[in-house]
Amino acid sequence: MHPTVTREEVERLAEAMAYKYNASESVTTGGYKAIISYDYKAPDAYEVLRRFLIAMMPYIDVGV
Repeated sequence: MHPTVTREEVERLAEAMAYKYNASESVTTGGYKAIISYDYKAPDAYEVLRRFLIAMMPYIDVGV
């Protein structure tokens, strides 16, 4: 969560993490990256994050 985060920034992060997981021979494939373009210092930032996580729950495989 950051007010100026860009899609390109997250794509570069995801690509770098893919190299990391490949180099460490991880059994997982890494994971997805997401953007919340919002001011993390805003008074309601926690609620924005909470709503985002609730919305993403159907897509998250916790694999416990």
